[in-house]
Amino acid sequence: MVAAKTNYEIPFFDINPYLDRVIIFNKSSIKTIIEFIRELRSRKYQLCFVPSTTVLSRTSHILNWISGSNDRVGVKSIDGKENRSQKDLNLKSDFKWKEKHQSVRNLEIAKQIDCDLSEEEINSIKMNFKEEDISFAKDYIFTNFPDQKKKIIAFHPGAGKELNIWNYSNYIDLIKKLYGDFNNYVLITSGWTDNNIVELIWTELRSANIEFKILHN
Repeated sequence: MVAAKTNYEIPFFDINPYLDRVIIFNKSSIKTIIEFIRELRSRKYQLCFVPSTTVLSRTSHILNWISGSNDRVGVKSIDGKENRSQKDLNLKSDFKWKEKHQSVRNLEIAKQIDCDLSEEEINSIKMNFKEEDISFAKDYIFTNFPDQKKKIIAFHPGAGKELNIWNYSNYIDLIKKLYGDFNNYVLITSGWTDNNIVELIWTELRSANIEFKILHN
């Protein structure tokens, strides 16, 4: 797996225990780019995928091509929008993804090489949590949301890239709508890079007299 360098740690192997190697693409200098290419080309690959389930990244397609893989799999177009980097792929299809979840999109990419999961296999997929994480979650809910009959609705406004962040006003409208319908507890989760949008949201919620809790990572 190739991942872009971030300013926060991502526990790749905890998220997906089937990964055996992650290479970080650090484009901060010519030196780091050359080091990355050397590490990438240190092995031979039979298959490389560019999922493109959210954006059509030119860089991802270039790195896929540089890998030297025999088969490079990705998308030809998404909802009628042509992938301008499709020339770097030798196995590609047109996809209609407007109403489809990310997990389904990824599975459809893999189906191009006749790799598929049964409904039973899909339903068996679950996240593995450490006991300490489960204990923390239970304690946090018990302390902050004591009324077990009351719904808890959680929101995570942030994203790794600014372009992928939903406008804060949309979150405010959604939270107000749900709060008005259900009188629910409101939980906002915030990562290291989410302070700006979270601050805008909690300022508005306080003005609207909507109680909420913020869980910082």
